[in-house]
Amino acid sequence: MVEHLALNQGVAGSKPVGPIPYFIPFLIPYFKMNEEKRNKILNLIDKARKEHALIIVEGKKDEAALKKLDLINIFILKKGNLPDAIENIINKKIKKCVILTDFDCEGRKLYMILKRELVKNGIRIDDKLRIILMKEKLSHIEGIDTFLS
Repeated sequence: MVEHLALNQGVAGSKPVGPIPYFIPFLIPYFKMNEEKRNKILNLIDKARKEHALIIVEGKKDEAALKKLDLINIFILKKGNLPDAIENIINKKIKKCVILTDFDCEGRKLYMILKRELVKNGIRIDDKLRIILMKEKLSHIEGIDTFLS
């Protein structure tokens, strides 16, 4: 008979949540990002850095995660003030922008509005990084640094 270890066993103040199903160790390689995809994402981040593209994010945690990846030209959207944010971005006279809002419902809505308004004002949107992160099932940008490690 195979022994199953309880999750969180031995951690002070935590209760075991139950046995680990026997199939979990076999699934781990399927959820781990392969090196080729990781390098592709890092290359896109490096390209955005070199081109001085403006990176638009939803919050300070997103900004902190991107700063760990050496991105510095980051614009944080403030809740409830989207028209002013769009105006501020347009006034920066940038040529290229990467919109990295989260992939939840609210983030997708923000993305669509931002893209429409910025393109209408002559700003080029680079979607490559967003698309590959979406395909890799990253739900929140604030987790990108741990996602890539």
